Amino acid sequence: MKLPFFVYDILKTLIENNFKAYVVGGSIRNELLKLPISDYDVTTDATPDQVKEIFSKKYEIVDTGLKHGTVTLVNYAKKTVEVTTFRTESNYEDNRHPDKVEFIKTYEEDSKRRDFTINSLYYSVLDNRILDPTNLGMKDIEKRLIRAIGDPNERFKEDGLRILRAIRFLAVLKPLGFEIEENTKKAIFENKDLLKNIAGERIREEFNKIILSDDVYSILSEYFDVISIFIPEFIKCKDFSQISKYHKYDVLNHLFYACQNSKKILHVRLACLFHDIGKPDSCVYKEKYHRNVFVNHEKHSVKIANDILERLHYNKKMKTRILTLILFHDNSLKLNKEHQLISMLDKIGPYNLLDMVEVKRGDDIGHDLKYSKNEYYDELSKYVSNFLDNLPIKSQREMDFDGSDLIKLGFKPNYCFKKILVIIFNTIINRQLENNKKAITEFVLKYFTVDNKPNEEFIKELIASKKNTIIDMNQHDSEDKDLDVDEIDDATDESSNIKSILRI
Repeated sequence: MKLPFFVYDILKTLIENNFKAYVVGGSIRNELLKLPISDYDVTTDATPDQVKEIFSKKYEIVDTGLKHGTVTLVNYAKKTVEVTTFRTESNYEDNRHPDKVEFIKTYEEDSKRRDFTINSLYYSVLDNRILDPTNLGMKDIEKRLIRAIGDPNERFKEDGLRILRAIRFLAVLKPLGFEIEENTKKAIFENKDLLKNIAGERIREEFNKIILSDDVYSILSEYFDVISIFIPEFIKCKDFSQISKYHKYDVLNHLFYACQNSKKILHVRLACLFHDIGKPDSCVYKEKYHRNVFVNHEKHSVKIANDILERLHYNKKMKTRILTLILFHDNSLKLNKEHQLISMLDKIGPYNLLDMVEVKRGDDIGHDLKYSKNEYYDELSKYVSNFLDNLPIKSQREMDFDGSDLIKLGFKPNYCFKKILVIIFNTIINRQLENNKKAITEFVLKYFTVDNKPNEEFIKELIASKKNTIIDMNQHDSEDKDLDVDEIDDATDESSNIKSILRI
């Protein structure tokens, strides 16, 4: 097995100091499966204090988890390797952390505490040999099986997250023909409630990898009873009919298919997964149409998705992007309709515009898989990219004018600043105003002042309005007192609508 020098040097140094040392876990599995290796873990009979002493002058040392025997070594290139002492664990009262950890001297005993046979392989650099203490790891790789070591019920009770890790390994390895071994699969469903004891951020990390897998639809469908433990909001969607000329599948299957058929971009896939999750709560039967309609379902979906994202501890930036895509996913966005792009740009910002194309792709294909529109969305993506490339500016930060310039013109800092700056931005991207301070100053004086003082009446109307405005400079001259405006939905600040819906 070919190793990076950093890993080889750690093993060699430990062995030279009369300790046993092996590479262990996923890197060996991936080597055998010819998959990329992202990191290497080393295990040894040296205690954490001994590891620190040996490498104190060679590498940076981070006390990752001394209580559980783990020390992280960092080299000059900031690459890291975790070095963990052989150990046994017992008494997992919280289904996560062992109450008792005992350092031991053999890798055979160490292997018994690990999760799955395919992860319990050890590589000896001394004789270039893979060691298989369970006698099942190599066989299960050959048979394409994900099997818990020993009693799967015991393994899952030791750490409930292993339930989701098994599903994640299935999601990643299924293209290679892997399945979960029968007894392990049975134990997953029997112990699924253990996930209630696991911290949201730990669930999130495994869930993200599932969502980005190739066959996410089949994984989410097959293990729905497990996924719904930490996303119970899906339960209402199951078998909830929305059958019409627009939809072939129930809400749950539509969400799963939309996720499956969107690009492998995390916030795009999560937006697709949750974009219609509010439909059951917004359902109203309309006699006129002889079917259910879903009134403001996107707003209901934003609220529900926010609860889920909060529970799983997604960061603010990720939440805002996902919720913005959900809120506007039903807005029209079509080829050769530049006015729609300008309107959407104002609502979600330039950095979400191409992502919205991908959300729409997933949503549209998820209506009925027989009618794939991938070619259309490929064309739409090119059209949107070209539109963005040719914009005068892409955000308010690129404007040669800001709030301080309004203050110099006599405006008092308040909510009208945002409104005026949005109008300036929209007018620039409509190519009706040049992006330079002189031209923008003249524009503000023309439309927002009377006798070189702020037009208080018009500004009050702006503040009271729930919508932004674009002033069409071709329709008005300086004599106009009551300006006619084309109104578009407020959302240049992409989080403003989200906050109003969530009341935060």
